[in-house]
Amino acid sequence: MRLWISRLSSLLLLPFSVLVGLFRTAPARAAGSGVLNVLGPLAHAHAHNDYEHERPLLEALGHRFTSVEADVWLADDELYLGHFEPDMSRTLQDLYLDPLAALVTANDGSVHPSWDGTFQLLVDVKSGGAEAWRVLERQLAAYESLFSLSSDGAVEVGPVTVIVSGERDRMEMAAAPLRRTFYDATLDDLDVDLPAGLVGMVSANWIDHFTWRGIGPFLARRRLREMVRRAHAAGWPVRLWGAPAAVRHNRRRIWQVQLDAGVDWINTDHLDELAHFLARRRPTRLLARLGSRRDDGAPGGG
Repeated sequence: MRLWISRLSSLLLLPFSVLVGLFRTAPARAAGSGVLNVLGPLAHAHAHNDYEHERPLLEALGHRFTSVEADVWLADDELYLGHFEPDMSRTLQDLYLDPLAALVTANDGSVHPSWDGTFQLLVDVKSGGAEAWRVLERQLAAYESLFSLSSDGAVEVGPVTVIVSGERDRMEMAAAPLRRTFYDATLDDLDVDLPAGLVGMVSANWIDHFTWRGIGPFLARRRLREMVRRAHAAGWPVRLWGAPAAVRHNRRRIWQVQLDAGVDWINTDHLDELAHFLARRRPTRLLARLGSRRDDGAPGGG
């Protein structure tokens, strides 16, 4: 009798076990896996220094991320990837622009299959400044209808939205009548009257504002919420980078207080861990992120 009950329990639990197994192995797959289609893209997930992973872009997509970051260096009129120096064997175009264009074509207008959101590519300029931005704009212009576009302040949201951080010239970007890139603002920019269609999001260094490392109570919760409230009032999504991440339990606590405060992008190098964290703690949002719908106007507000 006990043996019969044990076998019956095993049969009843088999479908659940298969689903859990698929979920656990899904992050190793490229975009388009069955589990990705079921759970949907993760609206809060940003892959910091994505190019340092074994499979740049594809690994993030396999984990259902909706934002990736690439550091670029200008050399010989080309944008090369790298953190401390350029890797002359890897370009932004080869590892990001061309693959994103191929995915959008294959998925009938979306980076993720059956998704109406805009995928975010954060380009952190390490050298070249305004000239690197001009090269980036020229490269983006070669891809018809792929990237979000700002024309005299009016924004048309495309399958991919490119935001420029690092060495960038805010005034030159603002003056451009036509742009395929958006400005990564700072908290100081909240006090400046910036033109519509310029800002894609606001980024801030965690350790510049908070000393909490995920241990004990978080005493600056109200200050974090006020920071996010001000940015959202301006129409800007928020990303905090540089938060302590050495200890797993502590970084998860930091992720949670950011989510609780309304931070839009959780910045991480731990793709698998964050994907599981977000899937367990918050329902996946396909379209709720500010500006994620193609017909909503600016990808991050004005």
